[in-house]
Amino acid sequence: MVKNSKIIVSIVLVISISIISFSVYIFTEHSPTPIKINLNNYNNTTDMENNVLNFVGSHEDNFNTIKSHDNLDKKNNTIPIKNKTHISNVVDNLNNYVESVFPKIGIPGSAIVVIYQGKIVYMKTLGVKKVGESDPIDINTIFQIGSNSKGFTSAAIAALVDEGKMNWDDLIRKYYPNYNEFNLSDPIATEQCTIRDLLSHRSGMYENTGNEHVIDFQYNFPEILFRMRYIPPESEFRTKFAYNNIMFSLAGESSARASGMDWGYLVKQKLFDPLNMTSTGTYFNDYISNPNYAATHYTVDGITYYVPPLNLDAMGPAGSISSSIKDMANWLSFQLANGQFNGQQVVSSKSLTETHTPQILIESSPTQDIYYGLGWAIIKKDGKTYIQHAGSTRLSASFMSFIPSEQLGIVVLANEGSNGATFGSVVANKLYELYFNIKTPLTLTSTPNIYRDLENSTYNPVPVKTTSLNPPPLPIENYTGIYYSNYYGNIKIEKSSETTLNLYAGNNPEPNPLSHYSGNTFKDDYHNTDVIFSKIEDGKPQEVFTERWEINGANGTFNRI
Repeated sequence: MVKNSKIIVSIVLVISISIISFSVYIFTEHSPTPIKINLNNYNNTTDMENNVLNFVGSHEDNFNTIKSHDNLDKKNNTIPIKNKTHISNVVDNLNNYVESVFPKIGIPGSAIVVIYQGKIVYMKTLGVKKVGESDPIDINTIFQIGSNSKGFTSAAIAALVDEGKMNWDDLIRKYYPNYNEFNLSDPIATEQCTIRDLLSHRSGMYENTGNEHVIDFQYNFPEILFRMRYIPPESEFRTKFAYNNIMFSLAGESSARASGMDWGYLVKQKLFDPLNMTSTGTYFNDYISNPNYAATHYTVDGITYYVPPLNLDAMGPAGSISSSIKDMANWLSFQLANGQFNGQQVVSSKSLTETHTPQILIESSPTQDIYYGLGWAIIKKDGKTYIQHAGSTRLSASFMSFIPSEQLGIVVLANEGSNGATFGSVVANKLYELYFNIKTPLTLTSTPNIYRDLENSTYNPVPVKTTSLNPPPLPIENYTGIYYSNYYGNIKIEKSSETTLNLYAGNNPEPNPLSHYSGNTFKDDYHNTDVIFSKIEDGKPQEVFTERWEINGANGTFNRI
């Protein structure tokens, strides 16, 4: 192996194979045409890999790295790929599609990997880490992967099931016996919900209840969990799929208690280390302390802005992991190999398969049925089973999809939130269209719940300035003070100018500007939603209604304290 090879600026490793010739094409920004290495005479893929790496090692001036094969299973490296010509044509056409779509979709940077029959057949990096700058994405650049963290949590629990330390049907009450910690408004769900229920989003809670506590209020997990008692259920327990990050995180935090270690360390010990995922981290500091991280972005009216990344540690098991495309290739290989990696059974096939098994129906149509398993969506269409998930932090995105029966899968990472998940899903769909020779566009993303991720949160990073129609009827100081809600906790209103206020939510130190609109109504500049003060006593409002937080079954009214 070539050691310390530098990373290619926009690397695509495409294995082009036919009956007559066997070549590797390496694409870089430094060469207008691919450099071709004729490997027709090599006996096996180990010889091929050594040739490629030796070639790259002797051309380091032209490359920023190439160790694209480091994450392959060396023990199985001589197993020939079936249908070589077909998969070569598929990835060639996929590459053409990616190169045509990427410049149009408004994403600064992305990384893609395709694995087929245990081999990386396509790996490509695109664009830059930060809009307006030139530092390119490479195969070790880490992205926040959002809800693709969920598969790691369920796999870590699967490892504990193998060890006899947990059971899928363990009651949450076993790990959270204290009602001061965990107590939902539905007593049946409180007493009967299990690890399986929470990993499959069938707790009865509203979709995405609690996201605003993470992003807007910046509470820690125990605080958020405590406040879940103040929200009514949306449906009867176990009767409906409703995607909920906080309940999923509760399952992950239960695994921490079962193992006697922090959730982040648990995932590292059970998965990152044995899968050689050396760049991957569980928490926000792992992400921002890595010098090779992709910045986060948001697009409004066709303009892509850099926005500081979100700290999602409070719902870590549901969405805080960051990873590189090189590491995600290992993760995808592990999933396709039924829990094996480099000849080691990291998680038993039985336990990992349980995570891929439908637990609740999301929707059914004449063309496809969509289920949720344990951290994965399962789509059954035309006799095929697709297992996949999207992740969105609103500022970054990931998409992972695979077909176990075909030993085919893809991961797409992007450093922009508004278009990133869409890009990932359309690229994955295109891969399957090409592979199965499907003539009509394939749509596997018709269920919005599993792709919105944080979209139901109230977070919007780009302000919209409101023009006041007239001055507020009360002195601006009279609106200031602290207002309280059982579910949300405190918000603090402070004067900013004679017509504007700042709202501080919970533990969030960043002000949310409010501009006067009309009467006692202000507009939230970040969301263009109403903030209405009412019940005036002694010249001061005693109540404030926040339209942005009247969501997911919650009451957006706060009372002065």
